[in-house]
Amino acid sequence: MFKVYNNQKDFSIKFQNFLKISIPNIRKTHLNILPYIIFGMISSESCVPSDIAKVLKDSFSSIQFDSIIKRIRRFFSNSSFDPYCFYKNLISYVLKDFHSKHNYTVLMFTMRIGTFGVPIWFKC
Repeated sequence: MFKVYNNQKDFSIKFQNFLKISIPNIRKTHLNILPYIIFGMISSESCVPSDIAKVLKDSFSSIQFDSIIKRIRRFFSNSSFDPYCFYKNLISYVLKDFHSKHNYTVLMFTMRIGTFGVPIWFKC
């Protein structure tokens, strides 16, 4: 019988392998926690560390809840993690085989309010 769904561990391992390929200069410490944080953001639909930690408590069952929150906060306040460089490398890898008539790409995050999408952040 085949699995129809991916759990948190499957997603994190596959995304970790994808990051190793797409961003070869990423640090190992960032590589270990970043897939879990992204999964937590998607599952909790929030960027608040305590909400992300609630989703991740099963993956880090041997760690106290407050320690998970501290790890997430340290990750985001770490000066060696440059999110702009991360996004640039990731988007470049994804779009390297994409051919278009345009010379630029826009990365945009939006927030849905009813049927409307409000842009929160974008970069060209």
